Amino acid sequence: MRKTLLLAAALAMPATASAQTWTLDEPTASLVLKGCYVVKDGVRCDYTYTMTGTASAEVSLYESDFKVVTPNGETLNGKSISVGGSSFFYRGIQRQVFRNAPVQVSVMFDLPNTTSSFRALAYEDEAAMNVPVARSAAATTPVVTTPAPSAAIPTGFSLALNDCKVNQGVYTCTAVLTPTR
Repeated sequence: MRKTLLLAAALAMPATASAQTWTLDEPTASLVLKGCYVVKDGVRCDYTYTMTGTASAEVSLYESDFKVVTPNGETLNGKSISVGGSSFFYRGIQRQVFRNAPVQVSVMFDLPNTTSSFRALAYEDEAAMNVPVARSAAATTPVVTTPAPSAAIPTGFSLALNDCKVNQGVYTCTAVLTPTR
């Protein structure tokens, strides 16, 4: 897979790395950094891979395409990679992906749990600069779920919760009441 363009996107806040996007070709896709955080085995960076070109394709991703530059200037390749929630692999991974169906990509780096930032985080040759590393996944990657409604649904309506996001255990959703008559 070959990258053609890095969309310049600043880090929105010191505590999160948001909106960093790489545009890829072969097949045409985007890779968006969701955030990096400390885990038991090192530092994990999560991305969303979305194919935008062809209807479907077999995609190959390699941990060695992802690199970090630590605060002391050391450059390290990714140690392992997971695509779509799979186990972590040490020599790349292939997966069937479909247009506009985002897939989670996670890359592990062999770094100490005291790591708090990277000078650079790169995919192939394009880098995001000054990327923070959170102490836990909860600080960088909120899980989007749809909670059960806490109040009774009024009679004669159906309830749909959309665009739910969780932030420190508090759910924010758009509720849609539709008459059932």
